[in-house]
Parts: sequence; structure tokens; C-alpha cells
Amino acid sequence: WNTPTLQCLDIAGRLKHLGVTLVPPDAEKHTLAQCDLGVTEADFAIPDSGTLGLLSGPEKPRAVSLLPAVHLALLTPAALRPDLHQVFAEAQHHGYLILITGPSRTADIELTLTLGVHGPRELYVWILESPGE
Repeated sequence: WNTPTLQCLDIAGRLKHLGVTLVPPDAEKHTLAQCDLGVTEADFAIPDSGTLGLLSGPEKPRAVSLLPAVHLALLTPAALRPDLHQVFAEAQHHGYLILITGPSRTADIELTLTLGVHGPRELYVWILESPGE
């Protein structure tokens, strides 16, 4: 994503320095699905349930959190909310709200647990003390 917090942390520059090939967030969905990592910023987080809330828009496409094999969500304390009621109240005038509680799980196929059938296989959340630290 291209958010102020991610820019302040120079996430793109740090990944390039490590030799990572970057794909723009507005790339074709097939291209994003081939990516190993999608990096986003959580707009909301509910500690009791471990739920993340991401608001999507032109600079924050949903596909970045849904298509790559691994999703890394960066979270600041300002995103913490007490419950879903608060999240819904704040998100009601935005386009899309994605609620994430971890990788999808299913045991529909021969009763074998499978992760990431409908989204990333892994989710990591990094909690930042303050943007730029």
C-alpha cells in the first residue's frame, strides 16, 4: 500500500535494499496472486478477538491483503478499538471494510485441514510503537 505510515517507515526502500522485487499495489490481480508478500496497514484492531479491519480504496486495494501467499499488516496503537460496534461506526462512510482474523481454514476436502484456500496462507501482524520509530 501507499499510506503515509508505510512511506514514513520507507517499507518499499527497505525491501528494495534487501533485493525484493516490488509489484505496485494496483497491479493486475493475477500478478498480485503470484506475489509472496502483501504489506498493508491496519486501520482498526480489536484486541479481544484479534480482528484486524482494513479500509480499502484507490491507494489501498483489497487484493494486496487477499491474494499474496503471506500478508503482513502493520498496526499502530491508534488503530485499537474496543469492539466491532466502534469499527462499524467509523467505517460506515468508506467503500470497503475487510475484517481479518487469520488465514482461512477448511477441512471440507477429505476432512484434511487446509490453510489459505481463500486468501493468504499466513498472516503476520507487527505492532509499531509509533510511525517512524
